[in-house]
Amino acid sequence: MARTILRQARRFPTVARWPLATLLAASLLAGCGSDKKNSGNTGGTAGTAGVAGNAGSGGNGGTSGSAGTGGQSNTPAAFQGFWKQSSAELFIVDPANPGTFVNETVTIPATIEAPNDGRQVDAYHEIRDDNWVSYVHYAGDSVYYSTRQPLTKGEENYVTFSEDGTHLYEIKDGSLVDTAITPFGAMQVTAEIFFTKHQGAFPPSSWPQQVVELP
Repeated sequence: MARTILRQARRFPTVARWPLATLLAASLLAGCGSDKKNSGNTGGTAGTAGVAGNAGSGGNGGTSGSAGTGGQSNTPAAFQGFWKQSSAELFIVDPANPGTFVNETVTIPATIEAPNDGRQVDAYHEIRDDNWVSYVHYAGDSVYYSTRQPLTKGEENYVTFSEDGTHLYEIKDGSLVDTAITPFGAMQVTAEIFFTKHQGAFPPSSWPQQVVELP
């Protein structure tokens, strides 16, 4: 991915300073709370994740665990479940070079490198009670983190507008698709991100059982 950008350095000098992998990571982590994770506002030790729609009991000074999959009564059946990014089509426009752009389709690895500290990050998402809920685990941490972002529900989709960009969520051929427009420095990254539904228990067995719910 980055090699493609570097080969075009003479044509796209501003874009070439940003490896495509970094742009992809920024686009994928937008709204996941990766910046909030390092803010120190964790509120203490979290409780364990709840089961089948029942919130887990809160830990000492922390927030309660997240609800299980049984509590999604307000979410249309097609959107229910935990989703993981699988591929994305990126369209990057460089305002410093009018008329130039980069268009690339990439396969998203199971974990990606966090732009803020370089550690590997594993992330899952769900739509719950008209919120986009992101679950993020940083390699080496003894807890995982969750954030919520309010959504506006349409007839067959959800949409959100924030400082992280614009996201339109809809179901296409059984997959969840996020059409995202994300600012990245002076550039604008438009991405169509495809998700596959997670099969099995959540959180995954490789994750810790405690969750910290970030504001």
